[in-house]
Amino acid sequence: MDKQKIIDLLLTKLREVRTATIKSYEGYKKASAEAPGAMQSHSDTSKFQIGILADSAMQRVQNIDQLIAVLRQIKTSQNSENKSIQVGTLVQTEENGKMIYFFITPEGAGGQKFESDDIRIQTISINSLMGKAMFSKKAGQEVEIQVPAGIKRFKILSIQ
Repeated sequence: MDKQKIIDLLLTKLREVRTATIKSYEGYKKASAEAPGAMQSHSDTSKFQIGILADSAMQRVQNIDQLIAVLRQIKTSQNSENKSIQVGTLVQTEENGKMIYFFITPEGAGGQKFESDDIRIQTISINSLMGKAMFSKKAGQEVEIQVPAGIKRFKILSIQ
């Protein structure tokens, strides 16, 4: 499996989210500028509240920019001998006879799903419940995670 292709797909998704977030930011800034101020309506705080939304959107854009920078630096070597799970690893697992692929991401880039070479891949943030359970594990090891529905168990088959 081409790990660089997976990184490129994730970068594309992040750029799409970034573009949408910038549009939201611009909309919030416009709405904030047009909202009545304290001089017009003493009890209306919409200008302030919309400004907070705009600031939050801009912070999200900055976070995405940082994620993109980190993802661009991930090494894509195929050497998996003695490798443990960390940010940037592609992990093939088996759960109840079903193959599941995970790509471990920095905080903020998890939760994306896409296909590469007809294989479905789920991104998992290293600081998520699952990411923490998988961190530093090696191929051949089993992972157990307590989830609301019970204990989820799977075996790590390979790491790239």
